[in-house]
Amino acid sequence: MQRLLLLSLLCCMPAGCGGAQDSRINDSLDSGDDPAYSSDDFVTRPVLARAELTTAVNELRMRPAAAVSTEFDPGDPVIHLIARMKRLPANSLIEVRWFRDVDPEPILVSEDYGAGTYTFIASLSPPDREFKPGSYTVRVFVNGTGAGAVPFRILGDDTSITTTHLRGIAISTRVDRKNRPRNKGSIFNRGTKRLYASFAVENTTSQTMVTVRWTRNEELFHEQDLPVSRDRRVSAYIHSSDGLPSGSYVLEVAVDNAVRARKPFRIGDSNGGPCIDEIRLGTDFGENNMPVNNMESFSADTGRICCGIVFLDLDPGSAIEVQWIYVDGEEELVMYKTRSGVPSGGSGTMGAVYEPAEGLYEGEYRAVILINGEVAADAAFIVK
Repeated sequence: MQRLLLLSLLCCMPAGCGGAQDSRINDSLDSGDDPAYSSDDFVTRPVLARAELTTAVNELRMRPAAAVSTEFDPGDPVIHLIARMKRLPANSLIEVRWFRDVDPEPILVSEDYGAGTYTFIASLSPPDREFKPGSYTVRVFVNGTGAGAVPFRILGDDTSITTTHLRGIAISTRVDRKNRPRNKGSIFNRGTKRLYASFAVENTTSQTMVTVRWTRNEELFHEQDLPVSRDRRVSAYIHSSDGLPSGSYVLEVAVDNAVRARKPFRIGDSNGGPCIDEIRLGTDFGENNMPVNNMESFSADTGRICCGIVFLDLDPGSAIEVQWIYVDGEEELVMYKTRSGVPSGGSGTMGAVYEPAEGLYEGEYRAVILINGEVAADAAFIVK
């Protein structure tokens, strides 16, 4: 997947303890609450007033220079989105995410900033030599909240219908008789003796070969081939009677030698290195960016969830990312992510807020914390 500055606004800034600099939550950010007016003329929600797809643009006039369409040829060198936003709050972050509908991960994410009425152009070139046939969607987000979407199609036979693909990849400490994960996560205790990777393989052939690779600290740790001749859930595992060594791992799954999924995770603490010492979830922040009460269950009427983090021993120039993940059965969907740099490194606290404008969905969630792109900690919670 290509990415262009895949960053979202962090709802607070790091607050130092020890060698880090002090700061606090930025109360000036838009809370997402409806304004206290009754007339639609005063509604401040961003509006996607115009969205057109084309293969050529007049950048001076911000207009299409070719036919507007929702169907394109695989050989088209680029597809442009010309969009006009209205009612943007000041300094709004606009994200454009391009999806091939069979893949939950975006092909490309680009960003821009705007306010009031704002027109912009976002473009997608084929990740390979040409676009793959099938259905696509380009989605526009403002400050992390969906503002609109445009579906389109690349003409030709959709090979995704017949191509083998994976679904519901999870890492867990055990699986049941149907290879469904139990006690799944992205960070595991030091000394864990066995970990499973489990997933569903669909649209198989009689000769489908799935390869599961485990890397630790960027070095191949274990590899296993799994012949899969029919659609089903499968699992593979790594085991050590003395406990698997601590460190940063990546699970990689390939189908017929083509990598289809990568999933980072961690075992144990970072021995003296960067780590997350504490995660606390609640509805309101207290001192030092930490929630007043540590909670694991929330009401859907709450409206927002606050996450406080204590980080230790970060290297200068580090960055912390918080991913808010909705667990939908076997699928895990990243609903929102925030990222902030810690230029001076050191130790301190940081807070992040998940406050979707459309409200909280009921179900299971995880708040996953990454340091410089590596999973460092996570915390599970439920919205009822």
